[in-house]
Amino acid sequence: MSSKVIDHFPDIDDFEELLEDARMAAGSDWEETFVADMKAKYERYGEDMFISNAQLDKLNKIVNED
Repeated sequence: MSSKVIDHFPDIDDFEELLEDARMAAGSDWEETFVADMKAKYERYGEDMFISNAQLDKLNKIVNED
């Protein structure tokens, strides 16, 4: 189910930090494209952007891959 970014991140700076961390950690073309697409959507819609749990999980996975 999708909800808005603001529903997951009351402090929107935390989401922006997650996006930047994911951009820096992306290790494949697919991950780079995924993060760039998420960033573009965020720039367009801001905190009202819809994000699914799967998308959020993927961003966190990109950041936390070792």
